[in-house]
Amino acid sequence: MKHTKSIFAILVLFIFSAQATIYAGKPIPGVGIVVKKNPGTSIEKIVRTGTDGNFSIQLEEGEYSLLAPPDQLNKGVEEMIKTIDPTGNTKFEGEGIEISIKNDLIRVKGEPIKGNTYRLDKETSSIIISVPKGGAKLSGQLSWDGTVKGGNALKKGWDGSIKGPNKAIKEGGLK
Repeated sequence: MKHTKSIFAILVLFIFSAQATIYAGKPIPGVGIVVKKNPGTSIEKIVRTGTDGNFSIQLEEGEYSLLAPPDQLNKGVEEMIKTIDPTGNTKFEGEGIEISIKNDLIRVKGEPIKGNTYRLDKETSSIIISVPKGGAKLSGQLSWDGTVKGGNALKKGWDGSIKGPNKAIKEGGLK
C-alpha cells in the first residue's frame, strides 16, 4: 500500500511537471511588435516575430516603446494552450509575457527578471528601451513563461508545489 501511494504521488508530480515544461519559456510567433519613438505616438516601425519568437530591427538613437498587441499575444498563447488542454478550461490572462533583448548596448527601463529578460507590463503589453548614439540593432525573443488560469488555481511554471484549495500531496507522499 505504501508503494502504491508513492508511485501515485510520483505519477501526479510527473504529470504536473510535464505540463509546466511544455508551457514555460515558449516562444510566441507571428506577433507584430510595434516600435514607437518617444516622445510621440506615431508608429515608427513594426517588426514581426518569427516562428521561433525572434525579431530583429535596426534603430536610431533615442528612446522607444515596444508594444506587443494584446489581441496577437492572446491568439498566439491560446493556440499553444489548445494543443495541451483542448478542454478550454485553461485560460491565458495576459500575464507572463517576456522579452529577451540580445544587444547589451540597448538599455531597458525596469529590472530584468533574469539575465537580459524583461517582463512586459500586463496593462500596456510594453517596455521602454534606450538606443545609444549611433543607433543599434534591436534583436531578441518574445516568449511566454506559462502563467495560466485554470479553475481556481493560478499555475506558473511548476515550482514543485501544487496550488489550489485541496492539497492532496505534501512532502513525503499523500495525506
